[in-house]
Amino acid sequence: MLRTIILICVCALFSGFIYSVGSADDVKKASAEAKSQKPKYLYVIKETDKKGRDNYGYIDKTGKVVITPQFKQAGYFSEGLACVCPRNIFGSPWGYIDTSGKMVIKPQFWYAEEFSEGFAEVTTKTNKKLLSGFIDKKGKWLVKPQFEGAGQFKEGLAKIAVKKNGKKLIGFINTRGKIVIQPKFTYSSLVSYFSDGVTPVVIGEEFGNQWGAINKKGQWVVKPKFDFFLSNFKNGMAIANIDGMKGLIDTKGHWVIKPKYWFILWFCDGLAPVGLDKEDEWGFIDKKGKLVIKIHGDINPRCFSEGLASVSGTVINKKTNLVYKGVGYIDTKGKWIVKPRYWRAYDFKNGLARVWGYGGKTAYINKKGKYVWKEKGWREPRPYRMRKKKKKTPGIPKK
Repeated sequence: MLRTIILICVCALFSGFIYSVGSADDVKKASAEAKSQKPKYLYVIKETDKKGRDNYGYIDKTGKVVITPQFKQAGYFSEGLACVCPRNIFGSPWGYIDTSGKMVIKPQFWYAEEFSEGFAEVTTKTNKKLLSGFIDKKGKWLVKPQFEGAGQFKEGLAKIAVKKNGKKLIGFINTRGKIVIQPKFTYSSLVSYFSDGVTPVVIGEEFGNQWGAINKKGQWVVKPKFDFFLSNFKNGMAIANIDGMKGLIDTKGHWVIKPKYWFILWFCDGLAPVGLDKEDEWGFIDKKGKLVIKIHGDINPRCFSEGLASVSGTVINKKTNLVYKGVGYIDTKGKWIVKPRYWRAYDFKNGLARVWGYGGKTAYINKKGKYVWKEKGWREPRPYRMRKKKKKTPGIPKK
């Protein structure tokens, strides 16, 4: 709980910004609570009402509806809270509910993000201008809205964006609301948060050989020499681009996987998805760069999550001549665990994954491919039977 409001005047360069900051005890308490709490995880669901409007609610891991679909929009649960947009309030402001569905932070924000490390970025609209700030889990301001944009707290720091001489620049604040890395880097949505003690940043033009990485002191640890970064660091690696090709670098800027792919993601469960020479050819490589799984499909594969990866492809049952085509899940050996039949399929989280079927209808499946919950009107994607090729009979020779 905030006990004290302290006004901090930053240096003349940024004298226009005034921060409302909680006491050190309050900040430590919020961060400690965020780390210690492990509330149950709920999954977003969507149902369409008689008026054709989409309403969002939540289910638990068993598929039981615990919060009836009623919201115009809804986010994921994080640290026990989820941002939602009620349908019956003028202007459709965002607020936060707990896992019982109780509104614990009243709807008042133009937009809201997930909580991370005890705080959430929220956006307000004042005098037709959108400004971002940060609140704690009781809805108290850590930093009042004054930024042109912001990001989640990760490793104790959060991205902020300010305007200087008409240019949008990125800096970072700590969990006390104090700027610890001055805004001097070019704004880019690809810059988001610290991971493994570093974050990618860009100077000069957003796309133009000036991407590198800094540490928490704002010092360069990877000199700005890349065309651009496509990701934050994850498991000590980031996706970097040079001369139109992509690879993975470590936190010192050394190539772990050389830039020879037109598509690549991080290593998860020891494997990284890559795009091969042809557009419909994909695969997974190990940490030595060896191709260990090769697949054909229309959509790029996702990283492994809880031992399974979402990939597109075609499977033919030779006994029945049934053809399964779409998106499904494979294990780390390349074996199909859930046959490809969906339009989209996303990562598993706590044992469940969200899949898309016909007409934009959604469902949740477990790791065996069994349905836990299905949206009303869900139509089961079915395989089709492959037609047998007719044998050509030799014609009667003409006399």
